[in-house]
Amino acid sequence: MLIMNQQIQEALNVLLTTVITGVIGVIGALISVYLNKLKDKAIASTNAIKDDSTKKLVQNAINRLNELVFTNVRSAQETLVKEIIQNAEDGYSKEDLLAVKDIVRENILKQLSQDSKDLIATEIANIDSYIDEKIEVVLAEIKSQIK
Repeated sequence: MLIMNQQIQEALNVLLTTVITGVIGVIGALISVYLNKLKDKAIASTNAIKDDSTKKLVQNAINRLNELVFTNVRSAQETLVKEIIQNAEDGYSKEDLLAVKDIVRENILKQLSQDSKDLIATEIANIDSYIDEKIEVVLAEIKSQIK
């Protein structure tokens, strides 16, 4: 009887993991679509800028921001997340992973010059929200590549 209960528990854990993994994939796809819409909106706003040199500067600043997000998420995944998982004897909490997100955002903002931040702010009203959403999308893309 005890063995049967353990087998049922293990089967339920596998099922729950499968369902959660599928839901994460769907959510990642929805976030990706949303972020692509934001990106398209930023590009459309940037294209509305009449001065070509200013338009190019803004586009370069946004592209640099996107590259920094990807690089910093990848770096955090290789260092911070692995460290949290390895050191967490009783598992890791959502707060641990949110702290990683905050660290990544702060690193990105430190790596951007004030001029870049100012240029980006002309097209993206809330840089922190944009970075957070972009971090989520990059994490979802990385997770989908690992599977």
